[in-house]
Amino acid sequence: CGHPHFRQQRQGAASHLAVTMGRMHSKGKGISASAPPYKRTPPSWLKISSQDVEENICKFAKKGLKPSQIGVILRDSHGIAQVKSVTGNKILRILGNTVRV
Repeated sequence: CGHPHFRQQRQGAASHLAVTMGRMHSKGKGISASAPPYKRTPPSWLKISSQDVEENICKFAKKGLKPSQIGVILRDSHGIAQVKSVTGNKILRILGNTVRV
């Protein structure tokens, strides 16, 4: 098939057509994704300890909030963009450790 959106793939004797999606008005087939922050350390202006962050996470979890909701509250209200950069662990892992203890 000579159409630019179709590409022939040969497997043994049978050949299959595979669709390679691209942009309509340009040649690109690029993918974009979010990149993690380069700095893994907490910001210098953040004066809250990792123990306080973990206590806040446990407090919000006891209220019945999901980890994603806890992260939004910490980001918007407490200025903690990345919990992992402050505590060294993700929210779900912190909750898992406190439940086991």
